[in-house]
Amino acid sequence: MILPRKVLHIIPILFALLVRMNSYAQYPHHYLYDDENGMPSIEVYSINQDSDRFIWLGLDIGLYKFDGVHYTPYKCATQRSKSISALTFSSSGRMYCMSFQSQIFYLENDTLKELENPFSKLNNIVSDKNGNIYASHSTGISSYNETDKKWKHYFPFPQTITNDHLKNVTKCMRGSLQDTVYFLHEKGLGYITNQKLKLEYDPKSPYNVSGVYEIERYHNSVWFFSREEGFSYISTNGKTESIHDKKLLQLLQGRKVNFVRAMADGNLWICTYKGIICHNANKGTTELFYPDYSFSICLFDDEKSYWFCTLQAGIMHVPN
Repeated sequence: MILPRKVLHIIPILFALLVRMNSYAQYPHHYLYDDENGMPSIEVYSINQDSDRFIWLGLDIGLYKFDGVHYTPYKCATQRSKSISALTFSSSGRMYCMSFQSQIFYLENDTLKELENPFSKLNNIVSDKNGNIYASHSTGISSYNETDKKWKHYFPFPQTITNDHLKNVTKCMRGSLQDTVYFLHEKGLGYITNQKLKLEYDPKSPYNVSGVYEIERYHNSVWFFSREEGFSYISTNGKTESIHDKKLLQLLQGRKVNFVRAMADGNLWICTYKGIICHNANKGTTELFYPDYSFSICLFDDEKSYWFCTLQAGIMHVPN
């Protein structure tokens, strides 16, 4: 069938409109917090919200509290480097964070103080619902109890650090007030519930270099994403298998993963150097947003709005 000439003229216009609609879908309307409207730095490593609904930011230049208008800086007298990451809140409401120099800090009476620790190559801290702060580091995983103020070592690796030490680096699941703290060791998955440790050993474990994976619990399984190699796995009831979702695997190809979070909106959000991926296992949908930006972390706040943090462009705040 030969289309009328008028219709032929319309087709390119319709195609252009579809392209524009798809482009808008990838870039939802947002408010940008950056250095042009007062943000002290546009390089964001961590974000969290406290019980008073203040937003806390771990930036390359330090720790800041944001009230929606003003940014209040916090610095510890013994702090050896400016950058702050891994913001987590304990069951008492106290905020903890860490620096890239393996220092741990906590906020007390509106003052940032150091929590001394014996670890080298600290890579993350998280909290459970029982007043414990967990630290994953090059020699294992340990916890600090707010009541007895002592460190407990759950799973120590050999203390000798060699050139191959990355194979011994645990990676703890990020977050606050967890029922179960999950982490990777060189032979599989480990987890701690009510201060009881359980290790899973898998002779075919893909996690022999555990420090290069981001992990998160989602849909009653633990999901693992290689930061650079494009590998992804799901562990359910001790059984590990590769992720088979074609759209998710397609979008992960060629993208370095920075952070993974299962948020209260029911989605799994994956922050990469080329956009942020939203995966919904119930609906079987996967979408990519803001593909031109490098994302470090994200937050779904108490007002049901999104905070997408970047490594070079500040924070995109998407209302409900």
